[in-house]
Formats: sequence, structure tokens, C-alpha cells
Amino acid sequence: MQTIKFSILITLIVIISGCTESKPEAVENKMTVSSIVNKMTAPETKQGKQKGIQAPNFRLRNVNGDLFSFNDLKGKVVLLNFWGTWCAPCRAEIPDFVKLNNKYKSKGLEIVGITLQSGEPADILRFMEKWEMNYTILTDISNHETELVTRLYGEATGKVINVVPTTFLINREGLIVKEYMGPRSEEIFFRDIEPYL
Repeated sequence: MQTIKFSILITLIVIISGCTESKPEAVENKMTVSSIVNKMTAPETKQGKQKGIQAPNFRLRNVNGDLFSFNDLKGKVVLLNFWGTWCAPCRAEIPDFVKLNNKYKSKGLEIVGITLQSGEPADILRFMEKWEMNYTILTDISNHETELVTRLYGEATGKVINVVPTTFLINREGLIVKEYMGPRSEEIFFRDIEPYL
């Protein structure tokens, strides 16, 4: 009986805390992350209650090989999710993201997932089909660009992103107004995005 209780406790800790991302080989880049990111606290949002940090722009490829620029989402409310196909807490969030996308895309919500260490685009596409994922999934252009984007967002927010899932709520002005380390439910995400829709 004690062994079962201990196993359940360990499982809950893993689910609550998320998966720790292992470090892929370093990205060769002459520019430092801090020289790329323009850290600035933005003015108050239209809601007048919160300030935010400007979300860094980036370019990655979607699973079909098309180039995606984050700047193309200006004017949308974005849930930007760093995740991996290998991560059980990340997989637990997928049905909630699918529901949110079905309900609120027409109101301006965009959900964007950035895959970390999840294999080739064809493998990710098969995973998406199996899980009926209906939102944008991005991957590397040629090497480890997703790692650079992870570092950009960590630098911008002053945090090290070493747990997945990690999700950022970005308002229509392109400001990061909330961040989540570990998985969350549809209800929690909706409560936070509703004022911005």
C-alpha cells in the first residue's frame, strides 16, 4: 500500500511540475542572446491594469516546411507554448488547447506550439494527426533554432526556461502579460485570456 501511495505521489509531482528539458547541443551563434533581445517594459495595456514585456519576434518553420514569423500575429491574442512530444504533462494540455482553439480562434486567439527535441517534422506531423491538433506547431528551420527562441523568451522575461510545458500569454499589442510553468487546464487559460479577447 505504501508503494502505491509513493508511486501516486511521484506521478503527481511530475505532472504538476512539468518535464525538465534536457539540453541539446549548443547553438553556434556569434551574437549573444542579450544583444538580440530588446528587453523593455511596455506601457500599460488597454485594460489599464497590467504591464507587459515585449514578446521577441522569431522565425521558425511549421511542420509543412513553411516559414512562420511571430510578427505576423500582431493584433491577435497568443498562447505561445514550449513543449515536447516526449513530455507527458505537455500531452495532457493538448486536448485543452484544441478546445480553446475551437471556441476562441474566431475571436482572435492564436495558439502556437514550439516543439523541443521532438524529432523530424514528419514525426511531429504524425503526432499532431494522432492527437487531432488543430493549432500551429513550429519546429527548427535547419538545426536548433527552437533552442534559440527558448533562450530569447527566457532572456526577455528574466527566467530560464528549463521546464516544459512553459506557456506565455501575449496580448494584442504583443506584450507578454502572463507566463505558466507546467501544465494548465482549459478553464485556467480561458480565465486569463478572456479579458484580452
